[in-house]
Amino acid sequence: MSQIGRIERGIINTSVTQIFKIAKALEVLPKELFDFELPPEE
Repeated sequence: MSQIGRIERGIINTSVTQIFKIAKALEVLPKELFDFELPPEE
């Protein structure tokens, strides 16, 4: 299981440093990694 996959599934948390590294690798701004809609609560 990859570190990214575990982060995506919410199995583990990551540090701000890792967020910046991921954003840099994807050539996006860090805030873009958090630009998503949450499913409605039931």
